[in-house]
Amino acid sequence: MVKDKTPTDVGDEKQVKKKKVTYSLERENQLEEVRRIIDTPFGRGFLWRILSHCKVFHSISRHDALAMAAASGGRDVGLWILKEIEQADRNGYMKLIKEDQKREMK
Repeated sequence: MVKDKTPTDVGDEKQVKKKKVTYSLERENQLEEVRRIIDTPFGRGFLWRILSHCKVFHSISRHDALAMAAASGGRDVGLWILKEIEQADRNGYMKLIKEDQKREMK
C-alpha cells in the first residue's frame, strides 16, 4: 500500500475531503479482502485456527509476567482479527463457528 506523503492542511477543505475519500476507499478494499477470505471454507478454517491460537476467549493471567505479556499480545491480535471480521461481515464470526462445527462432525 502506497502512502501519500503529502501533508494535509487541515484548513484546506479540498485536501481534507480528498484524504477522507482516499481513506474510505482503502478501508473498503481492506474489508473486501476479509470478505473474500470469509467466503471460502479454507479461509474460514484459517481464520478459526488463528483465533484459536490467539486464545481470544481465554484468560491471559499467568504467574510469569513475560508469559502474561505474550498472552496479552496474542489476544490483542485475535481481538483485532475479530473486529475486522465483524466490520467486513456482520455474520462472519458465526460463519466461522458453523464451519468449525461441520469439521468436528466429520
